Amino acid sequence: MRIVIYQDYLRVGGTESQSLYLAKRLLDMGHEVTVLTNRPGGRLRSQAFESGLAVKNLQAFDFHLNWFAPDLVRQLQNLRPEIVLLMGRNANGTGSLLQRKLRNTLVVSTVRTGRPFTRAYQKSLKSAPLICCNSVFAARRLEQLGIARNRIAVHPNPCLRASDIDALAPRHTRPRSANGHLIYVAAFVPGKNHASLIRLMPILLTRFKGLTLTLVGEGPLQGRMQKLVRSLGLDANIVFAGYRRDIPELLAQADLAISPSLEESLPNALVEAQYAGLPVVAFEVAGVGECLLHGQSGLLVPPGDMQEFGKAVSSVLMDEASWRSMAESAHRFAHLTFEPNLRFDAFIECVMKYRTAS
Repeated sequence: MRIVIYQDYLRVGGTESQSLYLAKRLLDMGHEVTVLTNRPGGRLRSQAFESGLAVKNLQAFDFHLNWFAPDLVRQLQNLRPEIVLLMGRNANGTGSLLQRKLRNTLVVSTVRTGRPFTRAYQKSLKSAPLICCNSVFAARRLEQLGIARNRIAVHPNPCLRASDIDALAPRHTRPRSANGHLIYVAAFVPGKNHASLIRLMPILLTRFKGLTLTLVGEGPLQGRMQKLVRSLGLDANIVFAGYRRDIPELLAQADLAISPSLEESLPNALVEAQYAGLPVVAFEVAGVGECLLHGQSGLLVPPGDMQEFGKAVSSVLMDEASWRSMAESAHRFAHLTFEPNLRFDAFIECVMKYRTAS
């Protein structure tokens, strides 16, 4: 079957990574797959080629405009896909247009964000024959838009780095580090709330001398956060790791994965952390509560309450037995819930059944 996965740009991000892993899974199953992007380049472009994927971009040169999709309809008509999967906000904003122009193609919308829907996104969702979302929270948002439940399918994120993580010993099989080591994997953008986390560190350091925090990711606010760290004298305690492909190794060195993010759907970083045997502490926003077991594999905190967030971090790190119990639960829960082949295959089966039925 000819399938196009349409993504605006192969930047580093959860949705973009999911797009490539899904494309690879479809390719391995014998389908003819094209990854179509608006912009050329991107951090993940090399990963796409390493996976043997065909990548086609609409912009001949990078105009640095994620939404600019010249000749989108004509290019898709030339590719003659039987299925188009829309991934990301910009791609999903074109759904209504593509549903009109590609008469013999199943155009599948997706929802993988906790952010507000644009007008174009809403219009596309309301006319979409099938919408695949990664959380029950997202499904409820769609129902609030008046979308019938029988057009919505919920498929949680698979753990993309499962095989690399499983190659290492689960974190709970080794002692917790003496001083405590936190890790936060997120792009440096406003909704990820890095500034509040950095300002929390001096308080945590009064309880845990030598505590360290590794920030993994990149983005427009990174320079500002580095200045904030210097102004607070935290250079020895906070490490900016940048973009990394060795996330499993970094998780293996940490004691606790945290997410003070205020904008999420169902974050890959927390899934991967638990898969590695790390407990997690996170704000209970959007679908975050669906990717951990509160009180067992981690702790949920009311959104924006950094004081409670600090207490939750302290409670996990304070007691070795409690930490180990949560770590073991996290490892067990993630392997049962987010095994990649099962999750991807369930998603693919859902789309294929809908295509056959239609």
